[in-house]
Amino acid sequence: MSQDAGPSQPHEQTICDLATTCHASFSDIVHRAMDKGNKTLQLRISVLFRQNVGQKSVLTLPDLSDDFEQFRVWARNIGVFATDNSSLDYRLREAADARDGVVSLLETLNNDLIECTS
Repeated sequence: MSQDAGPSQPHEQTICDLATTCHASFSDIVHRAMDKGNKTLQLRISVLFRQNVGQKSVLTLPDLSDDFEQFRVWARNIGVFATDNSSLDYRLREAADARDGVVSLLETLNNDLIECTS
Protein backbone atom coordinates (compact mmCIF):
# COMPACT_ATOMS: atom_id res chain seq x y z
CA MET A 1 0.00 0.00 0.00
CA SER A 2 1.44 3.39 -0.91
CA GLN A 3 1.50 6.24 1.54
CA ASP A 4 0.39 9.77 0.72
CA ALA A 5 3.47 11.92 1.18
CA GLY A 6 1.63 15.20 1.79
CA PRO A 7 2.86 18.76 1.15
CA SER A 8 5.85 18.62 3.49
CA GLN A 9 8.01 16.65 1.05
CA PRO A 10 11.49 18.18 0.81
CA HIS A 11 11.44 18.14 -3.01
CA GLU A 12 8.33 20.31 -3.23
CA GLN A 13 8.76 24.04 -3.49
CA THR A 14 7.22 26.14 -0.78
CA ILE A 15 4.65 28.84 -1.52
CA CYS A 16 7.29 31.32 -0.39
CA ASP A 17 9.82 29.92 -2.89
CA LEU A 18 7.31 30.07 -5.74
CA ALA A 19 6.21 33.60 -4.82
CA THR A 20 9.86 34.68 -4.66
CA THR A 21 10.35 33.29 -8.17
CA CYS A 22 7.22 35.14 -9.37
CA HIS A 23 8.48 38.34 -7.77
CA ALA A 24 11.80 38.00 -9.61
CA SER A 25 10.03 37.26 -12.91
CA PHE A 26 7.69 40.23 -12.46
CA SER A 27 10.63 42.49 -11.64
CA ASP A 28 12.52 41.27 -14.70
CA ILE A 29 9.62 41.84 -17.08
CA VAL A 30 8.87 45.32 -15.69
CA HIS A 31 12.51 46.36 -16.06
CA ARG A 32 12.71 44.94 -19.59
CA ALA A 33 9.42 46.57 -20.57
CA MET A 34 10.80 49.94 -19.46
CA ASP A 35 13.26 49.67 -22.34
CA LYS A 36 11.29 51.51 -25.02
CA GLY A 37 13.36 49.90 -27.77
CA ASN A 38 12.46 46.38 -26.68
CA LYS A 39 9.93 45.64 -29.44
CA THR A 40 10.36 41.87 -29.02
CA LEU A 41 9.18 42.03 -25.43
CA GLN A 42 6.27 44.26 -26.39
CA LEU A 43 5.20 41.66 -28.96
CA ARG A 44 5.50 38.90 -26.38
CA ILE A 45 3.36 40.88 -23.93
CA SER A 46 0.74 41.12 -26.69
CA VAL A 47 0.90 37.36 -27.24
CA LEU A 48 0.86 36.57 -23.52
CA PHE A 49 -2.30 38.56 -23.01
CA ARG A 50 -3.74 37.35 -26.33
CA GLN A 51 -3.93 40.77 -27.89
CA ASN A 52 -3.77 41.33 -31.62
CA VAL A 53 -0.35 42.75 -32.44
CA GLY A 54 -1.89 45.19 -34.93
CA GLN A 55 -4.18 46.69 -32.30
CA LYS A 56 -3.24 49.26 -29.73
CA SER A 57 -1.85 47.46 -26.69
CA VAL A 58 -4.31 46.97 -23.87
CA LEU A 59 -1.50 46.33 -21.41
CA THR A 60 0.66 49.36 -20.76
CA LEU A 61 3.79 49.62 -18.63
CA PRO A 62 1.81 51.38 -15.86
CA ASP A 63 -0.68 48.49 -15.97
CA LEU A 64 2.14 45.98 -15.69
CA SER A 65 3.73 47.94 -12.84
CA ASP A 66 0.35 48.10 -11.11
CA ASP A 67 -0.09 44.33 -11.46
CA PHE A 68 3.35 43.84 -9.94
CA GLU A 69 2.45 46.10 -7.02
CA GLN A 70 -0.85 44.24 -6.51
CA PHE A 71 1.09 40.96 -6.42
CA ARG A 72 3.45 42.40 -3.77
CA VAL A 73 0.53 43.69 -1.68
CA TRP A 74 -1.30 40.34 -1.95
CA ALA A 75 1.84 38.41 -0.93
CA ARG A 76 2.50 40.72 2.01
CA ASN A 77 -1.11 40.76 3.22
CA ILE A 78 -1.58 37.00 3.07
CA GLY A 79 1.76 36.27 4.72
CA VAL A 80 3.52 34.61 1.82
CA PHE A 81 6.93 35.94 2.90
CA ALA A 82 6.26 35.79 6.64
CA THR A 83 8.28 33.54 8.90
CA ASP A 84 7.39 30.93 11.48
CA ASN A 85 3.73 30.29 12.32
CA SER A 86 2.43 33.36 10.49
CA SER A 87 3.63 32.18 7.08
CA LEU A 88 1.13 30.98 4.51
CA ASP A 89 3.13 27.78 4.11
CA TYR A 90 2.73 27.03 7.80
CA ARG A 91 -0.95 27.95 7.90
CA LEU A 92 -1.77 25.73 4.92
CA ARG A 93 0.41 22.79 6.00
CA GLU A 94 -2.66 20.65 6.73
CA ALA A 95 -4.90 22.06 3.98
CA ALA A 96 -3.46 20.32 0.93
CA ASP A 97 -6.24 21.41 -1.45
CA ALA A 98 -5.87 25.09 -0.56
CA ARG A 99 -2.07 24.86 -0.70
CA ASP A 100 -2.20 23.09 -4.06
CA GLY A 101 -4.50 25.82 -5.41
CA VAL A 102 -2.11 28.60 -4.38
CA VAL A 103 0.87 26.65 -5.74
CA SER A 104 -0.92 26.10 -9.06
CA LEU A 105 -1.76 29.79 -9.41
CA LEU A 106 1.80 30.85 -8.64
CA GLU A 107 3.24 28.31 -11.08
CA THR A 108 0.88 29.50 -13.81
CA LEU A 109 1.71 33.14 -13.15
CA ASN A 110 5.43 32.47 -13.23
CA ASN A 111 5.19 30.37 -16.40
CA ASP A 112 3.27 33.17 -18.13
CA LEU A 113 5.82 35.76 -17.05
CA ILE A 114 8.73 33.60 -18.17
CA GLU A 115 7.02 32.92 -21.50
CA CYS A 116 6.72 36.64 -22.03
CA THR A 117 10.43 37.34 -21.53
CA SER A 118 12.08 34.25 -22.99
